[in-house]
Amino acid sequence: MSDTKVIDTKLALAWLAPLGVTIVGGLVTLVWMASQQASTINALLETQREMKAQMVARDQRDEAFKAAQLTAVSEVRLNDARQDIRIENLEKAVRIQPPQSLGKWTK
Repeated sequence: MSDTKVIDTKLALAWLAPLGVTIVGGLVTLVWMASQQASTINALLETQREMKAQMVARDQRDEAFKAAQLTAVSEVRLNDARQDIRIENLEKAVRIQPPQSLGKWTK
């Protein structure tokens, strides 16, 4: 009877060994796939962070450009106003008026 149990055990082990190897191989594959997915997800998250940073930088550049445009327009208007004041002061000092045919000396 013990011989039969030994043979049955050996037979069972011989049948279970490939199954065990298959199961272990499957588990290793699952772990590897999970690690690949984790690294892919991390790479995608890093790309998303970089894109957000680039968008913020672009928005800041746009705002700076708009501010520079407004500053330039304001400076031009200020210079025009200063020029108008200079011309008016010159007219008062010299007490002359521009010819009617020319209209106003400034814009």
